[in-house]
Amino acid sequence: MTVDEEVKVGAGSRIKEFFRRNAKKIKLALIIVAAVAVILAIILLSVHFTGIREVGDYLSLPVVKLPADKIMTQSEAASYGGDEFFVRTVVDAPDGYIAHPDTVWVDDGTADGKILAVYPLGHGKGEIAMRESSDMGVTWSERRSGLPAGWKDSQETPTVYNLTEGMLGVEGDGIQGLTGGEQVVVLVSGCPYWPSTSYDADGFNFSYSTDGGDTWTDFEKFYGKDWANACGKSAFDCIVAMASLTQLKGADGNFTNSWMGLFHDHEFNVYKTVLTCEPVYTDGVLNLNWQWSEPVALFGAGSANDEFARKNGMCEVEAVRVQGLADDSPYAEYEDAIILLGRAEKRTTRSLISVSTNEGAIWSTIRELPYDLCGDRHKAEYLDDSGNLIVSFRQLLPVKRGPLSPKARLGDGWYAWVGNVEDLLSYADDNPANDTDGDFLLEVGGTQFGGAYGSGFDNGYSGVVVRNGVVSLVGYGKFIEGRNDPIIMSCTFGATLFVK
Repeated sequence: MTVDEEVKVGAGSRIKEFFRRNAKKIKLALIIVAAVAVILAIILLSVHFTGIREVGDYLSLPVVKLPADKIMTQSEAASYGGDEFFVRTVVDAPDGYIAHPDTVWVDDGTADGKILAVYPLGHGKGEIAMRESSDMGVTWSERRSGLPAGWKDSQETPTVYNLTEGMLGVEGDGIQGLTGGEQVVVLVSGCPYWPSTSYDADGFNFSYSTDGGDTWTDFEKFYGKDWANACGKSAFDCIVAMASLTQLKGADGNFTNSWMGLFHDHEFNVYKTVLTCEPVYTDGVLNLNWQWSEPVALFGAGSANDEFARKNGMCEVEAVRVQGLADDSPYAEYEDAIILLGRAEKRTTRSLISVSTNEGAIWSTIRELPYDLCGDRHKAEYLDDSGNLIVSFRQLLPVKRGPLSPKARLGDGWYAWVGNVEDLLSYADDNPANDTDGDFLLEVGGTQFGGAYGSGFDNGYSGVVVRNGVVSLVGYGKFIEGRNDPIIMSCTFGATLFVK
């Protein structure tokens, strides 16, 4: 036996002897450690479960749960009729993941007009599908065929806007200079960098229709790799482009043929680009000359708002033009201002709000929205001409459900806030003491469906259309028991029933 082997044997003998002599002490120590661990675990679990918080603990508004009656098929909805109080319809439910719809209303000469719904056949990216409804979302067509070839490889969630009717339904809104009764609708799809794919940042794609969505131009690329190579710059990394598209006014207070579009990138830089349109008729045929301005930092690069927005992950920003304020409103000076409602992805703050009174040139200090409006992908439409509006969003509060919860996220599903534009302005005010409440919250698709089928964080992203006293919401979520993937669901109901 070598010297090293003798040393090892001696050490092993001494260790065995130590454990033999101290066996009772070691056993007692282990019992004490185990008992302490159990006591600590009981204490921690007790603290956690006694500290469990629910969404309702943070809300100040009453919650109205829209009925969770059976989601109807197309044939069932058709026989049910479109004049009833509330109808839920399956818009699309294929095998596989489907989500992130957007909608737009088009005047097709009928009483109800036509709603177009667009959505990707995949998570954020995939072929763009389109369906139509002629009864405010009660029933839907089959998927449209004959769509542009470029739409088969969309890289982001599509957004769609009617530039003829505009988004406000007020005089002078929409493209100026159309004389042939055209309905101009535009569709935008961002081209961001996607991890684990061949997609690089490549600007955004743009299509348009002059006949209310019957036919479309194929994608035209803006501010992507080709543009970047030509001018020695970097292609823009466009996510949810355009999250909002707002018609701008000139110095005379009249609408112009220009629209402010907003998107963000992976670093949560929020950009604005201005779309301009010049309608030209040649031998009676309309030609539209489009241009998107080079994107710039919405708040001004390096400004306090810019730093705050990036630090807290401001993104998917909705823009609401202020309309319907009474002459004696404390916010009367804000008539025609533009309000921003933004998601706060870092979950370090509640959702965010800012206001501009000069067509988006300068913005007020970003403030936090109340919990009642906290969530993702806000989409707003006015319910009437008195400033009452509905804001659809995915509810997500930046709070832990319990002290031991790993993430600060709490939400009950797809919600909508109902209130007045004055309430939104009060949230943006420098003095929190001026804050007023909205009217109430609608739980569109949440816990009323039970368990995981309604709650969770994968839902919402809805299009919102309000026409002739009827509201159409089209969103997504796991609203059918037994499905692993979400569906696209339509909700149609009367607007006046929810306005005080």
